[in-house]
Amino acid sequence: MIKLFSNALFLMLTFFISCTNNKKATPAQIAPEMCNCFSIVEKDIVMLKEIIPGLADKSDPNSSFKETIRNLRMAGPMPTLDSDLEKLSKIDDEKTSAGTCFKQLHEKYKGQYDFKN
Repeated sequence: MIKLFSNALFLMLTFFISCTNNKKATPAQIAPEMCNCFSIVEKDIVMLKEIIPGLADKSDPNSSFKETIRNLRMAGPMPTLDSDLEKLSKIDDEKTSAGTCFKQLHEKYKGQYDFKN
């Protein structure tokens, strides 16, 4: 489960960085559309919205994310965090608005840009 969340975190960090600095992370013509897709997810998360931006500057954001989540869980049950993680894990699910948006983006730029790295 943590691996799934780690993968989702990596994807989310990529989008966050893309939205704040589209010259380094993505071609300029794709970044605004990617940010629009990401904003769909961003509206639905609460706790992670406060945590993730601080991870972008870490040397190992994936490990920092895991450590942050582990520390939060030690404090006790966190339904809001669990809800955020569930929503984040479905970021590429085509049954969600964000998943549909990302699929359309991928189809639009298919062959021009590799979204998988």
